[in-house]
Amino acid sequence: MLAEAKLKIGDLDGALSNYNSIIKIDTTFAKAYFLRGVSQVSIEEYGNACKDFKRAGELGYFEAYEMIKKYCDKKILNKKKKVKK
Repeated sequence: MLAEAKLKIGDLDGALSNYNSIIKIDTTFAKAYFLRGVSQVSIEEYGNACKDFKRAGELGYFEAYEMIKKYCDKKILNKKKKVKK
């Protein structure tokens, strides 16, 4: 998948754009939600990443729940927001 290649080389804008396109075409593609979430974590967009991890998990991509534990706990999100300021 082109989006995965872009993510691996650090082209986060390109990866996000590709994942957005993929999700527009197939709203049930769990891996696309998961990897878009990974991309969003890389740019510190934790709220959006958590929404994508949640959707990926709902669609059966269970690895997403590990990311939710790591990035989406309310205490963790609040701490990250304070650091960003």
